[in-house]
Amino acid sequence: MPAIDYSNPAETTWMTNATHLWGIPLHPLGEVNMLDFYMAKENSEQTYRELSGARFQLASGMLMSYLTIRNIIICTQMVVARPRILASWCCLIPCFIGGITTVVFVLMELGYYFACRHLVWLIFFGISTANFFNSTVLLQKVYLILNRETRVLYASTLPMLLQLSYVAIMISSSFITFKPDVGCSIHYPYYTIWIWLAISLPLNIMFSVAFCYVAIKQYRQYGSDAWKRLARDGIQAMCSAALCNVICCILVATQAIGSKSDMVLATDWKCGFYCMKSSVVSSL
Repeated sequence: MPAIDYSNPAETTWMTNATHLWGIPLHPLGEVNMLDFYMAKENSEQTYRELSGARFQLASGMLMSYLTIRNIIICTQMVVARPRILASWCCLIPCFIGGITTVVFVLMELGYYFACRHLVWLIFFGISTANFFNSTVLLQKVYLILNRETRVLYASTLPMLLQLSYVAIMISSSFITFKPDVGCSIHYPYYTIWIWLAISLPLNIMFSVAFCYVAIKQYRQYGSDAWKRLARDGIQAMCSAALCNVICCILVATQAIGSKSDMVLATDWKCGFYCMKSSVVSSL
């Protein structure tokens, strides 16, 4: 997930003859998948050795696929059991988007129909919508535990809408390539990470502070039994989701794991969803 400098001609020369979609230049290496890349090389044995990163991405993708299928089944059962609960639908919809992403991923790895760009753009969309629905569940819980404090709604609405718009920011300002040592790689202007940080961090800090306030209040009232009560209400899982997003924001912004920092986005997507699902299940 390397950052790019659009003021550096060496990083933008490919745009001169690039194909454009909706005014967005498409990098030629973003229009291929692992099979296309492998077949295009003359020395296939050497290329296979170089594809270590792509194979790691494939293994990670298969694990994500298993988790997605399992979560779709669980979330469908949740919706069937309590169809009028908003949180159940907020878990199910991102799950179906994750299911579509899984299908695109498998077809791309098999060399059918889809390229790296299609997969990454769909992941952008999935992350944006998942963050929005996760924030919706968090907001609902915060709103209730703070005795329906309307100021929380006003403070959260704009950042949540900006979470939905982040997919457009990333698609319009970044480009996708395939690298044998990484797999599908996102090249982005560094400011996009700070935009994501500015959108996600304040909102999740606010949610975390609210949950900590409730935890302290419960502890003072019930003593050592506080966390058991919080877990029963699903609040402990909600706090974990907010803190997970904060940690992932910091890891991506600081590029703590280098070129594989894009995996943090997928991890945050799955981690946040798991916490949401645990919270909803505990409340059913």
